[in-house]
Amino acid sequence: MPGTVLVPLSEAGVPGPKVHQANLHEFHHYSCLTTAQNELPGTVLVPLSEAGVPGPRKKSIPQLNLPSFFIVKLPSISYSLKENTTCMKTRSLLSLLLVSGMLLLAACKSEKITTMSDDDISETVDGTVSELDGGAALDMSSSARTAALLNNSIFCGRTGDTTLSATGPQGRYTWNATFNWLVNCTSGTPSSITLDNVGSATYDGTNVDIANTFTSDFTMTDLGNTTTEYNVNGTSVRLGTGTTTIRKRSKEFSYTNTLTFTNVKVKKADYTIASGTGSAHCVGTVVDGNSFDRTASITFNGNDTYTVTLDNGTAYTFNLR
Repeated sequence: MPGTVLVPLSEAGVPGPKVHQANLHEFHHYSCLTTAQNELPGTVLVPLSEAGVPGPRKKSIPQLNLPSFFIVKLPSISYSLKENTTCMKTRSLLSLLLVSGMLLLAACKSEKITTMSDDDISETVDGTVSELDGGAALDMSSSARTAALLNNSIFCGRTGDTTLSATGPQGRYTWNATFNWLVNCTSGTPSSITLDNVGSATYDGTNVDIANTFTSDFTMTDLGNTTTEYNVNGTSVRLGTGTTTIRKRSKEFSYTNTLTFTNVKVKKADYTIASGTGSAHCVGTVVDGNSFDRTASITFNGNDTYTVTLDNGTAYTFNLR
Protein backbone atom coordinates (compact mmCIF):
# COMPACT_ATOMS: atom_id res chain seq x y z
CA MET A 1 0.00 0.00 0.00
CA PRO A 2 1.45 3.47 -0.89
CA GLY A 3 2.77 5.45 2.07
CA THR A 4 2.71 2.54 4.54
CA VAL A 5 5.27 0.24 6.15
CA LEU A 6 4.93 -3.11 7.88
CA VAL A 7 6.42 -3.02 11.40
CA PRO A 8 6.54 -5.91 13.90
CA LEU A 9 4.51 -5.32 17.04
CA SER A 10 7.55 -5.60 19.31
CA GLU A 11 9.40 -2.83 17.46
CA ALA A 12 6.42 -0.49 17.59
CA GLY A 13 6.18 -0.75 21.33
CA VAL A 14 2.65 -2.16 21.24
CA PRO A 15 2.17 -3.78 24.69
CA GLY A 16 0.14 -6.80 23.63
CA PRO A 17 -3.18 -7.53 21.95
CA LYS A 18 -6.16 -5.33 22.86
CA VAL A 19 -9.53 -5.00 21.16
CA HIS A 20 -10.35 -1.71 19.39
CA GLN A 21 -13.46 -0.79 17.39
CA ALA A 22 -11.85 0.91 14.41
CA ASN A 23 -13.57 4.04 13.13
CA LEU A 24 -13.55 3.60 9.37
CA HIS A 25 -14.85 7.13 8.82
CA GLU A 26 -11.37 8.48 9.73
CA PHE A 27 -10.27 7.19 6.32
CA HIS A 28 -13.49 6.98 4.16
CA HIS A 29 -15.20 9.87 2.40
CA TYR A 30 -17.96 8.04 0.40
CA SER A 31 -21.31 7.47 1.99
CA CYS A 32 -22.03 4.43 -0.14
CA LEU A 33 -18.98 2.53 1.16
CA THR A 34 -19.28 0.12 4.04
CA THR A 35 -15.96 -1.80 4.01
CA ALA A 36 -12.36 -0.83 3.38
CA GLN A 37 -10.78 -2.62 0.47
CA ASN A 38 -7.13 -2.16 1.42
CA GLU A 39 -7.16 -2.60 5.20
CA LEU A 40 -5.77 -5.98 6.28
CA PRO A 41 -7.55 -7.89 9.08
CA GLY A 42 -5.87 -7.42 12.43
CA THR A 43 -4.04 -4.19 11.56
CA VAL A 44 -4.08 -0.63 12.79
CA LEU A 45 -3.31 2.55 10.86
CA VAL A 46 -0.85 4.84 12.70
CA PRO A 47 1.47 7.73 11.76
CA LEU A 48 5.01 6.81 10.69
CA SER A 49 6.45 8.45 13.77
CA GLU A 50 4.98 5.74 15.98
CA ALA A 51 6.93 3.16 14.01
CA GLY A 52 10.21 4.98 14.47
CA VAL A 53 9.93 6.74 11.13
CA PRO A 54 10.41 10.56 11.14
CA GLY A 55 7.10 12.22 10.41
CA PRO A 56 4.20 14.12 12.02
CA ARG A 57 3.88 14.48 15.79
CA LYS A 58 2.80 11.24 17.44
CA LYS A 59 -0.92 10.70 17.64
CA SER A 60 -2.57 8.54 20.27
CA ILE A 61 -4.09 5.61 18.39
CA PRO A 62 -6.17 2.91 20.11
CA GLN A 63 -4.96 -0.66 19.59
CA LEU A 64 -6.61 -3.67 17.96
CA ASN A 65 -6.36 -7.34 18.72
CA LEU A 66 -3.49 -7.91 16.30
CA PRO A 67 -1.11 -10.62 15.15
CA SER A 68 2.63 -9.92 14.98
CA PHE A 69 2.52 -7.02 12.52
CA PHE A 70 0.58 -3.92 11.63
CA ILE A 71 0.38 -1.32 8.85
CA VAL A 72 1.49 2.27 9.18
CA LYS A 73 -0.32 4.71 6.83
CA LEU A 74 0.30 8.36 6.05
CA PRO A 75 -2.91 10.24 7.00
CA SER A 76 -2.71 12.38 3.85
CA ILE A 77 -2.98 9.37 1.49
CA SER A 78 -6.46 8.31 0.35
CA TYR A 79 -7.02 4.71 -0.68
CA SER A 80 -10.75 4.98 -1.44
CA LEU A 81 -10.56 5.29 -5.25
CA LYS A 82 -11.64 1.72 -5.88
CA GLU A 83 -14.67 2.03 -3.60
CA ASN A 84 -15.68 5.35 -5.21
CA THR A 85 -15.52 3.77 -8.68
CA THR A 86 -17.85 1.03 -7.49
CA CYS A 87 -20.26 3.65 -6.18
CA MET A 88 -20.24 5.50 -9.52
CA LYS A 89 -20.86 2.28 -11.40
CA THR A 90 -23.79 1.49 -9.09
CA ARG A 91 -25.32 4.92 -9.70
CA SER A 92 -24.86 4.53 -13.46
CA LEU A 93 -26.54 1.11 -13.41
CA LEU A 94 -29.49 2.42 -11.40
CA SER A 95 -29.89 5.33 -13.83
CA LEU A 96 -29.82 2.95 -16.79
CA LEU A 97 -32.45 0.69 -15.20
CA LEU A 98 -34.67 3.70 -14.44
CA VAL A 99 -34.51 5.01 -18.01
CA SER A 100 -35.13 1.51 -19.42
CA GLY A 101 -38.16 1.08 -17.18
CA MET A 102 -39.62 4.39 -18.29
CA LEU A 103 -39.17 3.47 -21.95
CA LEU A 104 -40.78 0.07 -21.38
CA LEU A 105 -43.73 1.65 -19.60
CA ALA A 106 -44.24 4.08 -22.45
CA ALA A 107 -44.08 1.26 -25.01
CA CYS A 108 -46.76 -0.71 -23.13
CA LYS A 109 -49.27 2.13 -23.21
CA SER A 110 -51.82 2.14 -26.01
CA GLU A 111 -50.76 4.40 -28.85
CA LYS A 112 -53.41 6.96 -29.74
CA ILE A 113 -54.10 7.48 -33.43
CA THR A 114 -56.14 10.15 -35.13
CA THR A 115 -57.59 8.54 -38.27
CA MET A 116 -60.23 5.86 -38.85
CA SER A 117 -58.97 2.77 -40.66
CA ASP A 118 -61.13 0.31 -42.62
CA ASP A 119 -61.16 -1.95 -39.56
CA ASP A 120 -62.41 0.92 -37.38
CA ILE A 121 -65.21 1.84 -39.80
CA SER A 122 -66.38 -1.76 -40.18
CA GLU A 123 -66.37 -2.26 -36.39
CA THR A 124 -68.41 0.92 -35.97
CA VAL A 125 -70.98 -0.24 -38.54
CA ASP A 126 -71.16 -3.62 -36.84
CA GLY A 127 -71.66 -1.98 -33.45
CA THR A 128 -74.71 -0.15 -34.79
CA VAL A 129 -76.22 -3.03 -36.82
CA SER A 130 -75.64 -6.41 -35.18
CA GLU A 131 -78.27 -7.79 -32.85
CA LEU A 132 -75.38 -9.01 -30.69
CA ASP A 133 -74.40 -5.37 -30.17
CA GLY A 134 -77.82 -3.86 -29.54
CA GLY A 135 -77.91 -2.52 -33.10
CA ALA A 136 -80.59 -1.92 -35.72
CA ALA A 137 -81.09 -5.64 -36.33
CA LEU A 138 -82.45 -5.83 -32.78
CA ASP A 139 -84.76 -2.91 -33.64
CA MET A 140 -86.14 -4.86 -36.59
CA SER A 141 -86.59 -8.18 -34.77
CA SER A 142 -88.31 -6.34 -31.89
CA SER A 143 -90.54 -4.54 -34.40
CA ALA A 144 -91.54 -7.94 -35.78
CA ARG A 145 -92.42 -9.21 -32.29
CA THR A 146 -94.55 -6.11 -31.72
CA ALA A 147 -96.24 -6.50 -35.11
CA ALA A 148 -97.19 -10.09 -34.23
CA LEU A 149 -99.13 -8.79 -31.20
CA LEU A 150 -100.83 -6.03 -33.20
CA ASN A 151 -101.78 -8.13 -36.22
CA ASN A 152 -105.46 -8.19 -35.34
CA SER A 153 -108.46 -6.32 -36.72
CA ILE A 154 -109.28 -4.90 -33.27
CA PHE A 155 -106.24 -2.64 -33.64
CA CYS A 156 -107.20 -1.25 -37.07
CA GLY A 157 -106.54 2.50 -37.17
CA ARG A 158 -105.30 2.56 -33.63
CA THR A 159 -102.05 4.02 -32.32
CA GLY A 160 -100.10 3.27 -29.22
CA ASP A 161 -96.64 2.74 -27.81
CA THR A 162 -94.68 -0.20 -26.48
CA THR A 163 -91.47 -0.05 -24.43
CA LEU A 164 -88.95 -2.86 -24.61
CA SER A 165 -85.50 -3.48 -23.14
CA ALA A 166 -82.83 -6.13 -23.55
CA THR A 167 -79.42 -7.08 -22.14
CA GLY A 168 -76.86 -9.17 -23.97
CA PRO A 169 -74.93 -12.19 -22.63
CA GLN A 170 -72.49 -11.21 -19.83
CA GLY A 171 -73.75 -7.66 -20.19
CA ARG A 172 -72.25 -7.38 -23.68
CA TYR A 173 -74.89 -4.79 -24.58
CA THR A 174 -77.83 -2.91 -23.11
CA TRP A 175 -80.72 -1.74 -25.28
CA ASN A 176 -83.88 0.23 -24.52
CA ALA A 177 -86.52 1.46 -26.97
CA THR A 178 -90.03 2.84 -27.08
CA PHE A 179 -92.09 2.01 -30.19
CA ASN A 180 -94.89 4.32 -31.31
CA TRP A 181 -97.05 2.27 -33.65
CA LEU A 182 -99.96 2.62 -36.06
CA VAL A 183 -101.93 -0.31 -37.50
CA ASN A 184 -103.11 0.28 -41.09
CA CYS A 185 -105.94 -1.89 -42.39
CA THR A 186 -107.56 -2.72 -45.71
CA SER A 187 -111.16 -3.97 -45.61
CA GLY A 188 -110.88 -4.50 -41.86
CA THR A 189 -107.70 -6.54 -42.07
CA PRO A 190 -104.24 -5.26 -41.00
CA SER A 191 -102.13 -4.66 -44.10
CA SER A 192 -99.14 -2.78 -42.66
CA ILE A 193 -97.84 -1.56 -39.33
CA THR A 194 -95.56 1.45 -38.96
CA LEU A 195 -93.27 1.62 -35.94
CA ASP A 196 -91.32 4.76 -35.02
CA ASN A 197 -88.98 4.11 -32.14
CA VAL A 198 -86.52 6.06 -30.03
CA GLY A 199 -83.98 4.54 -27.68
CA SER A 200 -80.43 4.09 -26.54
CA ALA A 201 -77.83 1.34 -26.59
CA THR A 202 -74.37 0.60 -25.28
CA TYR A 203 -72.02 -2.10 -26.48
CA ASP A 204 -68.78 -3.35 -24.92
CA GLY A 205 -66.86 -5.41 -27.46
CA THR A 206 -63.40 -6.88 -27.90
CA ASN A 207 -62.09 -4.11 -30.15
CA VAL A 208 -64.71 -1.37 -29.88
CA ASP A 209 -66.98 0.21 -27.27
CA ILE A 210 -70.08 1.97 -28.57
CA ALA A 211 -72.68 4.19 -26.90
CA ASN A 212 -75.48 5.77 -28.90
CA THR A 213 -78.99 7.09 -29.04
CA PHE A 214 -81.16 6.21 -32.03
CA THR A 215 -84.37 6.87 -33.91
CA SER A 216 -85.84 4.29 -36.29
CA ASP A 217 -88.78 4.21 -38.67
CA PHE A 218 -89.92 0.81 -39.96
CA THR A 219 -92.86 -0.36 -42.00
CA MET A 220 -93.90 -3.99 -41.64
CA THR A 221 -95.82 -5.73 -44.45
CA ASP A 222 -96.68 -9.33 -45.42
CA LEU A 223 -98.69 -9.66 -42.24
CA GLY A 224 -101.06 -12.37 -43.51
CA ASN A 225 -100.89 -16.09 -42.85
CA THR A 226 -99.90 -16.83 -46.45
CA THR A 227 -96.28 -15.80 -45.80
CA THR A 228 -93.70 -17.09 -43.32
CA GLU A 229 -91.69 -13.86 -43.15
CA TYR A 230 -92.42 -10.22 -42.46
CA ASN A 231 -91.07 -7.72 -44.95
CA VAL A 232 -89.33 -4.70 -43.38
CA ASN A 233 -88.29 -1.41 -44.95
CA GLY A 234 -87.01 1.62 -43.10
CA THR A 235 -84.17 3.65 -41.64
CA SER A 236 -82.29 3.91 -38.38
CA VAL A 237 -80.02 6.78 -37.34
CA ARG A 238 -77.46 6.10 -34.60
CA LEU A 239 -75.74 9.06 -32.96
CA GLY A 240 -73.00 8.43 -30.42
CA THR A 241 -69.42 7.96 -29.37
CA GLY A 242 -66.98 5.09 -29.61
CA THR A 243 -63.54 3.86 -28.65
CA THR A 244 -61.60 1.36 -30.71
CA THR A 245 -58.49 -0.54 -29.60
CA ILE A 246 -56.83 -2.66 -32.27
CA ARG A 247 -53.27 -4.01 -31.83
CA LYS A 248 -52.67 -1.59 -28.88
CA ARG A 249 -53.68 1.39 -31.02
CA SER A 250 -56.66 3.26 -29.61
CA LYS A 251 -58.83 6.20 -30.58
CA GLU A 252 -61.95 7.97 -29.36
CA PHE A 253 -64.46 9.38 -31.81
CA SER A 254 -67.98 10.70 -32.27
CA TYR A 255 -70.16 9.54 -35.15
CA THR A 256 -73.52 9.53 -36.86
CA ASN A 257 -74.41 6.37 -38.76
CA THR A 258 -77.44 6.52 -41.03
CA LEU A 259 -78.71 3.05 -41.92
CA THR A 260 -81.23 2.24 -44.64
CA PHE A 261 -82.80 -1.22 -45.02
CA THR A 262 -84.60 -2.62 -48.06
CA ASN A 263 -86.84 -5.71 -48.13
CA VAL A 264 -85.38 -7.30 -45.03
CA LYS A 265 -87.11 -10.62 -44.36
CA VAL A 266 -87.77 -11.45 -40.70
CA LYS A 267 -88.99 -14.98 -39.95
CA LYS A 268 -92.35 -15.12 -38.19
CA ALA A 269 -91.36 -18.32 -36.40
CA ASP A 270 -88.36 -17.00 -34.43
CA TYR A 271 -87.96 -13.34 -35.54
CA THR A 272 -84.50 -13.90 -37.01
CA ILE A 273 -83.39 -12.10 -40.18
CA ALA A 274 -83.34 -14.38 -43.23
CA SER A 275 -82.28 -12.01 -46.01
CA GLY A 276 -82.29 -8.43 -47.23
CA THR A 277 -79.95 -5.55 -47.96
CA GLY A 278 -79.02 -2.20 -46.53
CA SER A 279 -76.58 0.67 -46.62
CA ALA A 280 -74.61 2.69 -44.08
CA HIS A 281 -73.36 6.27 -44.19
CA CYS A 282 -70.97 6.86 -41.29
CA VAL A 283 -69.59 10.34 -40.60
CA GLY A 284 -67.76 11.69 -37.57
CA THR A 285 -64.60 13.04 -36.00
CA VAL A 286 -61.73 11.44 -34.11
CA VAL A 287 -60.91 13.21 -30.83
CA ASP A 288 -57.85 15.42 -31.47
CA GLY A 289 -57.76 14.02 -34.98
CA ASN A 290 -59.33 13.91 -38.43
CA SER A 291 -62.93 13.76 -39.57
CA PHE A 292 -64.25 10.79 -41.59
CA ASP A 293 -67.05 10.19 -44.08
CA ARG A 294 -67.48 6.60 -45.28
CA THR A 295 -70.22 4.50 -46.85
CA ALA A 296 -70.85 0.76 -46.93
CA SER A 297 -73.34 -1.78 -48.26
CA ILE A 298 -74.95 -4.42 -46.04
CA THR A 299 -76.07 -7.91 -47.06
CA PHE A 300 -77.89 -10.28 -44.71
CA ASN A 301 -76.68 -13.79 -45.55
CA GLY A 302 -79.40 -15.92 -43.94
CA ASN A 303 -77.14 -17.95 -41.65
CA ASP A 304 -77.06 -15.47 -38.74
CA THR A 305 -74.26 -13.55 -40.41
CA TYR A 306 -74.10 -10.43 -42.56
CA THR A 307 -71.47 -8.81 -44.74
CA VAL A 308 -70.35 -5.18 -44.67
CA THR A 309 -68.64 -4.01 -47.88
CA LEU A 310 -66.91 -0.65 -47.56
CA ASP A 311 -66.81 2.01 -50.27
CA ASN A 312 -63.30 0.87 -51.28
CA GLY A 313 -64.44 -2.75 -51.81
CA THR A 314 -63.04 -4.17 -48.56
CA ALA A 315 -65.54 -6.69 -47.15
CA TYR A 316 -66.10 -7.91 -43.58
CA THR A 317 -68.47 -10.63 -42.37
CA PHE A 318 -69.89 -10.41 -38.85
CA ASN A 319 -72.17 -12.50 -36.65
CA LEU A 320 -75.69 -11.12 -36.62
CA ARG A 321 -76.93 -12.74 -33.39
